[in-house]
Amino acid sequence: MHNKRRNVLQSVGCLFCALAAWSSLEDFIGTEIGGGRITGPMLDAGILGALCFLIALITTFLSTRAAMASVFLGFLLCLPLYVYRLAPGLFRSIFPGEYKMQLHAPLRWHTWSALGVVASISVLFLCIMSVRSKLSGGAAGSGAGN
Repeated sequence: MHNKRRNVLQSVGCLFCALAAWSSLEDFIGTEIGGGRITGPMLDAGILGALCFLIALITTFLSTRAAMASVFLGFLLCLPLYVYRLAPGLFRSIFPGEYKMQLHAPLRWHTWSALGVVASISVLFLCIMSVRSKLSGGAAGSGAGN
């Protein structure tokens, strides 16, 4: 019962992570930022990250390891987007280049990006706990898809 509850919580978290990623992306889709040498691939990675969270939503009930890998990949793909939204000064120091928009502040608040970071880390923690419980359960678990 405990694992089922954790899986449901994990899948809801994956759905929320995908929603946070899409909401962080929506201001940029169809703008000139998408055509930038640095920001264009960042947006593409964010879209792939959101899809990874949706894949994790499905694989949570099939394979905990695959879900954990998908959540981890989704987090890594969305992290540059979140950093760009929350700390543009840090983003520009990590990825130097020509930016058309002037930097107004090194830090900015963007609710969806902040929630995306917190939710991604929380879901990743849940995935790690699921894998650890499966490993400690040993032969007692179903074992087939894990």
